[in-house]
Amino acid sequence: MKSKKGFTLIELMIVMAIIGILAGSAFPCYKTYHQRARALEASVMLKQLLNAEIMYYLNQNAFFPAIPGANILIFNDSPPNLPAIIQARSELNITIPVGHMLDYTIQNMGTGVMVTVSSSNGSILFADHSTSITGVVDMDGKIVIF
Repeated sequence: MKSKKGFTLIELMIVMAIIGILAGSAFPCYKTYHQRARALEASVMLKQLLNAEIMYYLNQNAFFPAIPGANILIFNDSPPNLPAIIQARSELNITIPVGHMLDYTIQNMGTGVMVTVSSSNGSILFADHSTSITGVVDMDGKIVIF
């Protein structure tokens, strides 16, 4: 008798079923970790931008952007050579990453600056189902994040 080498169809189907079950149970965990990573990046970028605004205020005695009421908008799909990104990089001495599914708004309110980091596709970032995080820094250097 000849011995046949290889796997039977039943064995292959069982292996495929096991792989499908493992992949199906891993996907919700992956989504949760992905959401946590984006939320952490949003929180870190907000804190870095607010700290950069404090340093800018200490050096220039004004907030960035220099005109009260002015906005700087940086979107997820903004090219890295966008004038707003170049200006923020040179004035605040900070690199704002693009392509990370986050949008940034920096607004000079006259007595302080408000920075908002939001999800560019509207996906939930935090456990309270919010899609953005906002922080305000005033002339005394007091930071409020909400």
